[in-house]
Amino acid sequence: MQKVRDTSLDAVKGFAILLVMLGHCIILNHMEDGLVYDAIAAVQMPLFMAVSGYLTGKTLQIATVREWFHKLGKRAVNYLVPFFVWIFVLHPLDFVDRVKPVFFQLDLGLWFLMILFLMTAVVYTAVLVRDCTALGWYGFCLVLAAYIVVVGWQYLSGGTLLSPHLTVHYLPFFLAGYAGGEYVRRRAQRGLGRKAAESRVHGNVLAYGVGILLTVLFVWLVVRYDMVTAHSRAEWMLQMISSACGVLVCGVAVYRMREGNVKRFLSGIGVYTLEIYVLHFHFARILGMDQAGLSLYSIKGMGVVAVTFLLMSAITAGLIWVLKRCRVTDFLLFGKGR
Repeated sequence: MQKVRDTSLDAVKGFAILLVMLGHCIILNHMEDGLVYDAIAAVQMPLFMAVSGYLTGKTLQIATVREWFHKLGKRAVNYLVPFFVWIFVLHPLDFVDRVKPVFFQLDLGLWFLMILFLMTAVVYTAVLVRDCTALGWYGFCLVLAAYIVVVGWQYLSGGTLLSPHLTVHYLPFFLAGYAGGEYVRRRAQRGLGRKAAESRVHGNVLAYGVGILLTVLFVWLVVRYDMVTAHSRAEWMLQMISSACGVLVCGVAVYRMREGNVKRFLSGIGVYTLEIYVLHFHFARILGMDQAGLSLYSIKGMGVVAVTFLLMSAITAGLIWVLKRCRVTDFLLFGKGR
């Protein structure tokens, strides 16, 4: 039976990648402002991680070790092939010398793909232990706890292999998304989906009220604190709270958006988030204004961001169309097999 895509979830992914693109237009042209860019930074990647975790929880079931190998192998192709191929594409003459530093500073490459693979691999293993051994949920929690202890110890001791600070920052959003997806999947299996739909109307008032409170909290935190660099553990916690508020508000708002042209547009973009992610930022300086010292709040600054965004989008879309016509480039550059 062919799986039916959740177009609403595609719309959330589309919204997130547009935030990423806009954020790169701002920061790579050195116009970060402490407000607009901070708001984008607080939401963009945590939202991606939460959506990825949600999809994993909603669909993942593993019955055998062989199935675990098969599913994890597909994810390795999806994430790791483009991760390494793009290092080669950008540095063909010194590829070997470039690979080692990337392992200790993942943001020298496509860090999102490696971090997402590591978290996916751990959750897949936890599900394998839960579903294929007598340990059940105890085994699931044991695997996750072991991973958290290892990454936490590495982070606190100053280790840099596989950039543990990135995992520490994004794992909570991935696991929260996974828990939501798992909850939805189990309710559907028990036939509770219709009952939930019938009670949705009664929960709308409460949902709107909570949404307003979370939005106010998010805005206050963005205005009051730095969302890019944490100068203490307390500030890091405030960043995480802000991101959680932003992810919930934006994710739910886009997911429940009324069907129409805007949502269809976002859904269409959401199908190609990986392709957009690996290509777009190469063209964020296309106007050559990154050393002009512009302010985001000036007419010229806003114009540069707008024109850069449009040109970057057009070039990225054209390259995706061309590169996906060939199975080899689609596989190597985007990790997509047919």
